[in-house]
Amino acid sequence: MTAAPRPDLRLLRAVRSGLRATFPKSVHAYELSRKCWLEVEEGLLPAVVDRNRDAADVGAYVGRYAVALAALARTVYAFEPEAGLAAMLRRAAPSNVRVHHGAVADRCATAPFHVPVSAGRRNVTNGSLIASAGTTADTRVVRTTTLDAALADADVGFMKIDVEGAERLVLAGARELIGRCRPVVLVEIVGASEVTAVRDFFAPLGYAGFFVRDGRTLALAEFTPDMQDRELHAGPRRQMRFVSNFFFAPGPAVPGLRSAAGELLAGS
Repeated sequence: MTAAPRPDLRLLRAVRSGLRATFPKSVHAYELSRKCWLEVEEGLLPAVVDRNRDAADVGAYVGRYAVALAALARTVYAFEPEAGLAAMLRRAAPSNVRVHHGAVADRCATAPFHVPVSAGRRNVTNGSLIASAGTTADTRVVRTTTLDAALADADVGFMKIDVEGAERLVLAGARELIGRCRPVVLVEIVGASEVTAVRDFFAPLGYAGFFVRDGRTLALAEFTPDMQDRELHAGPRRQMRFVSNFFFAPGPAVPGLRSAAGELLAGS
């Protein structure tokens, strides 16, 4: 269901856009200061990012991961379909972050992008190329690209994907890149069937997965659907026991990555 923008929604959107355009660095700094959104996986980036290679942030939002990656990777390619956020990032992010305004999918074209609307507010964090049944949304057409096309000349050592249900589209358009560069990939996935689908995508590529829970890393085989019980989805993200972020890497590299990540977890 697509919602026609209400006057108050249009006003709020205009105010936010104006602030981002006029004070991009201040607004960006404020967004990054909101520690409730800090994820435990962000603190593990030094263990999984190759400092001599590039990184990709697909679904950059306010750029929390993009900024963190900028201190660790050679060049960061950030992809964000929300025009205001992309414009803010272009002006406020570190100089080695290259911002692409558009969505990432399995083809270079255009597609409807759905932002849920509740109580007159657009929930940009849950915007997706995949429409949620029965959800009121502000839908608009965006440009789409594939990682294979956009990063054909890049040497990507790490990728973060947070696209609210469109993971399979992103991965389908990144098959050549993953085969060529063999990056570590961090994917947000919700739903046991989606976890299985992403696992099955990576398996033929010789990749294995792991995740973090209760201060330690676990093999993907140890994931169970009850780890995504909504009752666990409360409080600051670092303290949640709800599991939604999964690392995938070439099988032989996984023990070393888990060991390095474990050391950081022990010291945090």
